[in-house]
Amino acid sequence: KLMKGESGIVKEMACTAAAIVLGVADDSDSCMKSMSSPLLKCMDRKETMEVLKAVAKGLCVAVQLKPELFTSKTSHMYLEAALANAMSGNQRVQHAYNDFLWLALHVKEGDEGLLQYTNEAMFENSRKMKSLHSKVLVRIKNVEIED
Repeated sequence: KLMKGESGIVKEMACTAAAIVLGVADDSDSCMKSMSSPLLKCMDRKETMEVLKAVAKGLCVAVQLKPELFTSKTSHMYLEAALANAMSGNQRVQHAYNDFLWLALHVKEGDEGLLQYTNEAMFENSRKMKSLHSKVLVRIKNVEIED
């Protein structure tokens, strides 16, 4: 309900919190499925920059809490929405989602996360992710989450 609110800061905080819930849920796949509609709406590129960044921040925290969170087939809808935002026009939004994808795909550890994603993704998304990985994600050295 708060994720649909009119107040910008309330919606931002609600979206961040909802994304973090994915990282603390006992049954991550079930939680991802039940949270997909509201979270993916908050990840829509038509959202405000602040809301988009808030979701990315929450997703970064979630993957830090549970590093294997975004390796299941259930998580692909989140990775695909993140990929779209990482390739959006707004640079601040791009950076936020690049950070999330860097963490979710375990880029620091090598190509295994990318390969796992591309083996299961549709061709077009696979191609886009490979391009983003080789041109942007591999250049990121570390991700720190702002307070």
